[in-house]
Amino acid sequence: MDRFIQALFFAGVSTRAVREVLEILWGYAPSASTVSEVVARVDAEVRAFHQRPLPDDIRYLFLDGLTVTLKVLPTAKKRLVLVAYGITTEGRRVLLDYHQAASESSGEWERFLQRLRDRGLTGQHLQLIITDGGKGVRAALPLVYGDVPHQLCWVHKLRNVAQRLKKSQEAACLGQLQELYRAKPRTALRQAWKEWKARLEGEAPEAVACLAEDLEALSTFLTGPPEHHVLIRTTNYLERLIRELRRRIRPMGAFADRSSCDRLFYGVVRRVNRNWSRKTLPGLTHKG
Repeated sequence: MDRFIQALFFAGVSTRAVREVLEILWGYAPSASTVSEVVARVDAEVRAFHQRPLPDDIRYLFLDGLTVTLKVLPTAKKRLVLVAYGITTEGRRVLLDYHQAASESSGEWERFLQRLRDRGLTGQHLQLIITDGGKGVRAALPLVYGDVPHQLCWVHKLRNVAQRLKKSQEAACLGQLQELYRAKPRTALRQAWKEWKARLEGEAPEAVACLAEDLEALSTFLTGPPEHHVLIRTTNYLERLIRELRRRIRPMGAFADRSSCDRLFYGVVRRVNRNWSRKTLPGLTHKG
């Protein structure tokens, strides 16, 4: 019954609704506080998850973060949860770990990444690290995984470019940028960039400058196998998981404390990892 209550709660059912479901199924209606106590029994699992050894079989590492609210006296405070997701050499997805931090500073990211390394993820098979472009994680990566190539997410960069365009320019300009991230060899990307720059630098110089400053980091994915390009040029897979976490967090508004936040993240991660372990991504096996 404990596992069933936990599964319902982590899937998004409120404590009150859990009570209603159990009363219909079993004629047993625990109080909301009892449901909370049952959910809190995963704390030992949460600690074990954060301390478990990590196999050094990650081929692609994706990093991102999301904001949560904690009820810290005297007022609620924002906290960042740093998230690390990987794809193994056998093509399996796995959420490696998450960490509550005061900010997305380089120091916080460095500590998080160093813990991953200390637990076994030394990067022996790591071919690429993909991030959203935050300054903190970009500064921390060379300190922990300095030999691993870094790819900036195209989706995040396109959003930044769009902010520097007039509404009347967005559709055409962003549509033309597809030629860049769909290019295969780097020579094709550079040529597409020159053509896009020539068209836009006169009417949207800030957008051109925004893309120019990160063009090299945006093209790193081209060093990987062509069949992997769609997957490794963005953080989209990790973004989907973060959307699921936000969906689950939204009804709660704010977490009572760090433990309740850690608990809920673990519940979602446990379910996602279990589902991911059942299949590999096409074209991403060790041989592929």
